[in-house]
Amino acid sequence: MIRIGIIEDNIFLLKSFRDYLNSSEGMTVVFSCASMEEAKEHINYKTNTNPDIILLDIFLPGESGLEGIPYIKSKFPTAKIIMLTAYNEDSLIINCLKQGASGYALKTAQLSNLIDVINQTCRTGAFIDERSIGKVISTLQNKKESSFKDILTFR
Repeated sequence: MIRIGIIEDNIFLLKSFRDYLNSSEGMTVVFSCASMEEAKEHINYKTNTNPDIILLDIFLPGESGLEGIPYIKSKFPTAKIIMLTAYNEDSLIINCLKQGASGYALKTAQLSNLIDVINQTCRTGAFIDERSIGKVISTLQNKKESSFKDILTFR
């Protein structure tokens, strides 16, 4: 049984994700919250909440999902965080992955694809939406880290 936490500010999407995942074989939603603040309160007071996967929106009211990643990782170090967002910007993708997210999926995908995203993340430890992977690769290839030695000329 895959245990899932959801943090999503759009109440319609939150309920849709929760109901769909709870009706899917082998999955159960252990918490669903509309903000990081609500999630922190839930996590601090419910000791039996141990998700394998956390679906996390980036832009939330108050504390953003990006800002909440370190807290979630400190409470659930083995949980895989999948950023579930409508934004496909290379800087957001890279920042989420650097903060500790294991996946990046777009909300524009069909609801039925969510099961595949979760299963792939559980199986391989990571997921990046096919529409985002090119941005990740080009960003990593174009942003070369320059060292002091690279700055110096031969002369």
